[in-house]
Amino acid sequence: MTVSKLFLICLHTSLSAGWLVLLVVCLRLILHKAPKWTLLLLWAVVALRLMIPAPLELPFSLPATSTPGTAAMEDWLDDYVGDVEIIHDDSELYDAAVSAGRTPIHAGEDGYYVVTAPDQRSEPATVENTVVPVLAMVWACGVVLLAGYAGISDWRLRRKMATSVVLRDNIRQSDQISTPFVLGLVRPTIYLPFHMDVSTLPHVLAHEQTHIRRGDPWWKALGFLLLCVYWFQPLLWVAYAHLCRDLELACDEAVIRSMAPAQRADYSQALLTCSVSNRFPFADPLAFGEVGVKDRVQHVLSYQKPTFWFVLVSLVACAGLAVGFLTTSQAPTSLSGQPPEELSNLYVGDAPRVSALVQTLPYPKEYSYHSIALQTAQEPYGMTVYLQQTESSQENLQSCAETAFDRISNLGTLTFLVQDAQGTQTRLVCYQRENTQLTKELTDQQLLLTFSQGIEESGYTITDWVFASDGAYDLDGVVEYTDGNELP
Repeated sequence: MTVSKLFLICLHTSLSAGWLVLLVVCLRLILHKAPKWTLLLLWAVVALRLMIPAPLELPFSLPATSTPGTAAMEDWLDDYVGDVEIIHDDSELYDAAVSAGRTPIHAGEDGYYVVTAPDQRSEPATVENTVVPVLAMVWACGVVLLAGYAGISDWRLRRKMATSVVLRDNIRQSDQISTPFVLGLVRPTIYLPFHMDVSTLPHVLAHEQTHIRRGDPWWKALGFLLLCVYWFQPLLWVAYAHLCRDLELACDEAVIRSMAPAQRADYSQALLTCSVSNRFPFADPLAFGEVGVKDRVQHVLSYQKPTFWFVLVSLVACAGLAVGFLTTSQAPTSLSGQPPEELSNLYVGDAPRVSALVQTLPYPKEYSYHSIALQTAQEPYGMTVYLQQTESSQENLQSCAETAFDRISNLGTLTFLVQDAQGTQTRLVCYQRENTQLTKELTDQQLLLTFSQGIEESGYTITDWVFASDGAYDLDGVVEYTDGNELP
């Protein structure tokens, strides 16, 4: 996968994630009396949305809807840059342009046309193939710079902590710091400044040990990693700042939950004692007393155990966000993964999409799709569909033909070659657009001769000819060829 494709995936994901962040910020205000750990669940939904670009398909989910801004972005990506040439299918240059890989565009009654560069063959310059590669390189440089900043900050802090001394277990003291914090993911260590007030120490340790027990260093590291990837989305910087604040609030709640009012007052005093000036918080370790001290003190002093209903409403809100932004309802798709509604207004020469459509046709259960062959040299354009039959069946392919003619606008003839499970016999069924019936009438003897020669040139032997009562040739399961050739 190229850098440009990765960037486009992140760009699409950041649009829906941005709306999700706005919704979470609003819910934080509405659910201000809810336990703070439920706010972390809301941010977990945001993180999952950023890590799962494509919503999960579930049968009970909401129908898929387009994210506001997505259509505008798609139109912008398709905008042409510079001069282009438009070549219609009645031009002598049309076939050469199609052969060069230009995709024909259906123009209704006006037929088809292709868009090329001024040389009338090359791919035209668009925002996606000219501007996006440049933006992708800028994005990649931003990711590297932010990740490098985090790595250098961590290295410098660890180097500074090299002179710290062990107090006990995973607790160390240093004269290079002014506030306590936790450093490390696999083996997190609590660092304390020297000469800390003895009365403050129990509350500080309780707070930092709660951070470790809850795995907060991992959550903050994941948040910063996602920020590195989606640094171009301003709302994610807002989300990361709120995440850091909510981690501290949730940790405070976990510590004071069983405290008496007097102990909570002491804990608040410890917050004030250990508070420092608000430095640039991104990529710093979880520092006690550093984030939102005023709000945290007020929250600690006014803390009340949340009621059951607040908890329930918060969990329902989290579940609703998860269903709405992480899942989508299942939609019928072809074997190629394209929704059937996107496989319409096709033309015979569009082999990939025609193949995808043919795989979605309503075949009887005894038939399985194998391959197709297209005839685009002259009109009427035709298609041969090769099927394999798992068991004997006389079911017709009428509905398959009707669907194919309806979806492929310039398809003139359609032939099904059905081979039995042993590969020894093949049944032929033909259809024409003018008369989409199970039989194809070949009353012209010269046409019949030409048709039979074409079949035999394919390596098959016609073993039976049957004519209907009116003298017309009936192809309903009466043409079999027994040379044992495998389907192409």
